[in-house]
Amino acid sequence: MAQLRSEIAFGDNYRGLQLGQNFGHVHIAPERPETPPKPSSNVPFRRDPHYVERATLTDQLRAKLLVPAGRAALVGLGGVGKSQLAIEYARQLRQQSSQTWVLWIYASNVARFDQSVGDVADQLKIPGRKDTKADLLQLLRSWLRDESKGSWLVVLENADDAGFLLEPSATASGARLAQRRIDYIPFCDHGSTIITTRSKSEALKLVYESDTIDVLPMSEEEAEALLESKLGQPNSDNRQLDAAVFGAAVS
Repeated sequence: MAQLRSEIAFGDNYRGLQLGQNFGHVHIAPERPETPPKPSSNVPFRRDPHYVERATLTDQLRAKLLVPAGRAALVGLGGVGKSQLAIEYARQLRQQSSQTWVLWIYASNVARFDQSVGDVADQLKIPGRKDTKADLLQLLRSWLRDESKGSWLVVLENADDAGFLLEPSATASGARLAQRRIDYIPFCDHGSTIITTRSKSEALKLVYESDTIDVLPMSEEEAEALLESKLGQPNSDNRQLDAAVFGAAVS
């Protein structure tokens, strides 16, 4: 009498299996590869509809980032427009090259940084990221270094305390690594990095002084243009606005 044989195959939704007596073969299908994503941007804010072009700063930023492995730090007080400047640069970059990735990472503290890295890993659909033991930073670094993935711009926002970026990270098992968190954003000819921070001293821990850009409060002309934009009409008949009005426009 021929021996009874059976085969069972499980797909992606397999979560567990209990068997009593089995005389056949159980095949667990490997995870299906995801469809590679198209280059995209994860900028978390919309462009300010009243954005006033600050050509000098934009030109400085472009000059520092268009070189291979370009890196620049936008330094200035809160509210002077560092993030909007980064958003505008990213917008123009995507307009010129829709195949360029824009990856926005919060860098204010460890928790937000790690969460952002996880979000970026999902955006890129990096294989292996769902493994609970995966080292997401290493996966991200490998992806960024792979020239076949295309060009990219990483924005590290609010790096007001660079200390944790300069400390070794930890694996999922808690083991300490030799590499610092900032080292997982590699220098690549096909990639560039913008850092925004309120502190010049913190910026100099991450970039050379020649890579810093001081973002100062708006000039009188820029503030006036912003006010006119918000009012929705020319303000040519009221050029003698007092300092308090300009201060409100800048803030």
